[in-house]
Amino acid sequence: LTDRPIDVHLMVEHPERYIEPMAEAGASVFTFHPEATVHVQRQLAHIRRHGMFAGLALNPGTPLAHAEEVAGDLDLLLIMSVNPGFGGQEYLAASTEKIRRARALLTAHRSRAFLEVDGGINPDTIATAHAAGADTFVAGNAVFGGADPGAEVEVLRRRCEVKV
Repeated sequence: LTDRPIDVHLMVEHPERYIEPMAEAGASVFTFHPEATVHVQRQLAHIRRHGMFAGLALNPGTPLAHAEEVAGDLDLLLIMSVNPGFGGQEYLAASTEKIRRARALLTAHRSRAFLEVDGGINPDTIATAHAAGADTFVAGNAVFGGADPGAEVEVLRRRCEVKV
């Protein structure tokens, strides 16, 4: 139905059960949480073998250390800036420092992984997260809560050009 990338972020136990079905459904990126599986590196390799980018998501309370040993195996590192559960939550200010540390981790491992942020992204918080090192964003309410989603995306893009 689309030639656009499909980014799948699963917040389920045993995400390995869904790798093949998501690849068959056309997913481009498969992101999971390290607490949800026993062998994180094995799942990252399995995702890549199925032709998808491999992503790891860290909840606000999940230490960045969970990504350290697999940083070289990542195509995407997702920092959750809210606790998962529902849309419309406010960005947790502590996320900014975690984003900075995540960028430093990826740089130290010479990783070309995207650094994505999900949760509470709006014109103010996107500029802060971008300045901290994020380059990819999930912005549900900020985009779809307005009358013109395309215009809202442009506002967010322009905010990433602002020095904070």
